[in-house]
Amino acid sequence: MDRTDAESGWYTLCHRVLTWFLCSAGMEADEAEDAVHAAIGGRFKSWSRPSRTLVDAAGEDFAVDLTGVRSYPDR
Repeated sequence: MDRTDAESGWYTLCHRVLTWFLCSAGMEADEAEDAVHAAIGGRFKSWSRPSRTLVDAAGEDFAVDLTGVRSYPDR
């Protein structure tokens, strides 16, 4: 998002990079697409910088969906 300054279609780039990352780690392309879509699909809007809370929630959901492990709460 920082590279595109939250301009048009930045979330598409985010989706693509996350999918490439999962594929490079050995996940099949269709499975990677589904995992990324489940975590970030429909959450972000073009021409709009998301709140830090939304970014954190999407990241945590992505990690939990992939690993099945929820992080420990901050103390």
